[in-house]
Amino acid sequence: MLSIIFKKYQFQGTNVQYLWMKIIEKHHFKVVIFQLNSRFFVNYLKFIENYSEIQIFLYFAD
Repeated sequence: MLSIIFKKYQFQGTNVQYLWMKIIEKHHFKVVIFQLNSRFFVNYLKFIENYSEIQIFLYFAD
Protein backbone atom coordinates (compact mmCIF):
# COMPACT_ATOMS: atom_id res chain seq x y z
CA MET A 1 0.00 0.00 0.00
CA LEU A 2 1.16 3.50 -0.72
CA SER A 3 0.36 4.53 2.82
CA ILE A 4 3.05 2.18 4.12
CA ILE A 5 5.65 3.76 1.85
CA PHE A 6 4.76 7.27 2.95
CA LYS A 7 4.84 6.54 6.66
CA LYS A 8 8.64 6.62 6.61
CA TYR A 9 8.74 10.24 5.41
CA GLN A 10 8.55 13.25 7.71
CA PHE A 11 6.36 16.06 6.40
CA GLN A 12 7.48 19.01 8.47
CA GLY A 13 8.44 22.62 7.90
CA THR A 14 10.28 23.64 4.75
CA ASN A 15 11.14 20.05 3.84
CA VAL A 16 7.62 19.35 2.62
CA GLN A 17 8.09 20.52 -0.96
CA TYR A 18 11.51 18.88 -1.31
CA LEU A 19 10.28 15.55 0.02
CA TRP A 20 7.22 15.75 -2.21
CA MET A 21 9.34 16.20 -5.32
CA LYS A 22 11.79 13.47 -4.36
CA ILE A 23 9.01 10.99 -3.65
CA ILE A 24 7.28 11.69 -6.96
CA GLU A 25 10.54 11.44 -8.89
CA LYS A 26 11.43 8.15 -7.23
CA HIS A 27 8.08 6.38 -7.31
CA HIS A 28 6.21 8.08 -10.18
CA PHE A 29 2.95 7.81 -8.31
CA LYS A 30 -0.34 8.87 -9.84
CA VAL A 31 -2.19 8.37 -6.58
CA VAL A 32 -0.73 9.63 -3.34
CA ILE A 33 -1.97 8.86 0.16
CA PHE A 34 -0.85 11.06 3.02
CA GLN A 35 -1.25 10.38 6.69
CA LEU A 36 -1.09 13.74 8.42
CA ASN A 37 -0.34 14.57 12.02
CA SER A 38 -1.32 18.16 11.40
CA ARG A 39 -4.04 19.81 9.34
CA PHE A 40 -1.53 22.49 8.34
CA PHE A 41 -0.59 20.64 5.15
CA VAL A 42 -4.07 20.13 3.74
CA ASN A 43 -4.23 23.35 1.73
CA TYR A 44 -0.69 22.85 0.46
CA LEU A 45 -1.40 19.33 -0.77
CA LYS A 46 -4.70 20.35 -2.30
CA PHE A 47 -2.88 23.10 -4.18
CA ILE A 48 -0.49 20.52 -5.64
CA GLU A 49 -3.39 18.28 -6.59
CA ASN A 50 -5.08 21.12 -8.48
CA TYR A 51 -1.99 21.74 -10.60
CA SER A 52 -0.89 18.19 -11.31
CA GLU A 53 -2.18 14.91 -12.68
CA ILE A 54 -1.63 13.28 -9.33
CA GLN A 55 -4.64 12.41 -7.22
CA ILE A 56 -4.10 12.97 -3.52
CA PHE A 57 -5.95 11.28 -0.69
CA LEU A 58 -5.62 12.68 2.82
CA TYR A 59 -6.34 11.05 6.14
CA PHE A 60 -5.46 12.08 9.65
CA ALA A 61 -3.62 10.26 12.38
CA ASP A 62 -5.53 10.16 15.64
